[in-house]
Amino acid sequence: MLTALNQNKKSFVAPLLSRSELDEIRKEDLTCPSCRQPVLLKAGKIKIPHFAHLAKSTCKFGSKESIEHLEGKLILFKWLQAQEIPARLEYFIPSIQQRIDILVKWNNQFYGLEYQCSKIPYEQLRERSEGMMSLGITPIWIFGMKFLNRKRNSHLGLTSLLQTSIIHFPEVASSRIFFLNSLMKDFQIFYPKARLNHTAFGGFIQKPITNLSFPELFSLENNHSVNYSFTWLNWKKSLRTKPPFAMTELEYNFMKYLYFRQLHPQNLPSIIGLPSINSWHYLQPDYIWQSAFIIDYYTKIPVGESFTYQEAYRSVAKYFQEKLTTVYPSPSIHPLYSYLLLLEELCYVKSTNRSTFKKCKQVLFPKTLDQALLFDQNLMYLLNKLRS
Repeated sequence: MLTALNQNKKSFVAPLLSRSELDEIRKEDLTCPSCRQPVLLKAGKIKIPHFAHLAKSTCKFGSKESIEHLEGKLILFKWLQAQEIPARLEYFIPSIQQRIDILVKWNNQFYGLEYQCSKIPYEQLRERSEGMMSLGITPIWIFGMKFLNRKRNSHLGLTSLLQTSIIHFPEVASSRIFFLNSLMKDFQIFYPKARLNHTAFGGFIQKPITNLSFPELFSLENNHSVNYSFTWLNWKKSLRTKPPFAMTELEYNFMKYLYFRQLHPQNLPSIIGLPSINSWHYLQPDYIWQSAFIIDYYTKIPVGESFTYQEAYRSVAKYFQEKLTTVYPSPSIHPLYSYLLLLEELCYVKSTNRSTFKKCKQVLFPKTLDQALLFDQNLMYLLNKLRS
């Protein structure tokens, strides 16, 4: 940890002290600000100066910290100081028994910056977020580089931990995930637009931390269009052709679902499995609830007949029961509603008002694998043409 108290309860931030100041406080009785147990000053050549608990310490914050975590906290703290934004480093709150990496006050609102470099269960992240929120502190999770699984320019590998930390700002109608490279001292912000299983599609902004202000974390926008054609076509081909022995339990149960309807993945309409907006908090992949909607509901509606969004939702409601709970406000558009808007772009439905849609045409069920792959390619071509 970076902070400690002396016997007069004066706080010290080790890496902000000169060598002579470090030599002076080494002579004092230093304690942890959280547990008040003794700590030692460590000022060697590998890590930045910091404090460490004694070997027999029972403090819950006494575990070793990585160089990345220590340096990242210091970078963020100095960044806030340079903007003259009030900030407290390693702020302990007894009522919730949590130590926040950096407590920030900006625009009459408190924020808890947490620089997460090690893997933890997403339930623990949620619990810590809930603790802060219970006191009116908005948690801002910033992840280290080991979490940045950047697959392509606009693709990010999602984990449950990242999904739980996606913060949505209703004021600018966008969501984002924050990453900090403590070595290069730059921020990378990912703006998720849609999800395909464990991959999110969106846009990245990368900026040196000195070229970014704290308020810009909330206001900076990314309006680049997203092209997921290549990734989607490869995934759809895999879904259509994967042998049973290579399937996960989820995929095997989906195969049984299709079997009881006398279908095979190669017969699925191309419009099943399209990435939908705002689906990252739900555990069921999009292709499963979209299959239920198209096969069990949409195909049974005569062309020209209308249906309400509420009726459509009831047909797939059970697939949205399991979700990763989060403390952040949810986006206003539900994944199913965004899917209906996408079907409207493709002329399958037409909205007559905000909650009512009219079916315009039936879906095509391919008869062969070659036909299915051709339909998939045609669909991606059409979507790209509509959005170019």
